[in-house]
Amino acid sequence: MGYAHSIHQRAGPAHAVPFSHVVQPMHTAGEAVYEAGAAVGRLVMRLVRGAQIRSRKRSAVAALASLDDRTLRDIGISRADIGHIAHSLAHDPKADYRTTSR
Repeated sequence: MGYAHSIHQRAGPAHAVPFSHVVQPMHTAGEAVYEAGAAVGRLVMRLVRGAQIRSRKRSAVAALASLDDRTLRDIGISRADIGHIAHSLAHDPKADYRTTSR
């Protein structure tokens, strides 16, 4: 018998490690990775949503500002209302500008 074999024989049988002790650290790490990915996803969605709102607001301001005063008066708004109305429409395109409060 060689030296390594004789030491192994004296050590006795190896103790069984429960499967849960092996899997639990991997499960915990997987949850952490998932949560980090979800947080990044939420951040990206907030950034995209903000960009969409800014784009809609710019479009609404440009469209309303391009109208003459008579047309604006006919639809019931003044030039001073354009920013507020564009803001409301950017956040909720289905909003009725006539019912939004300042």
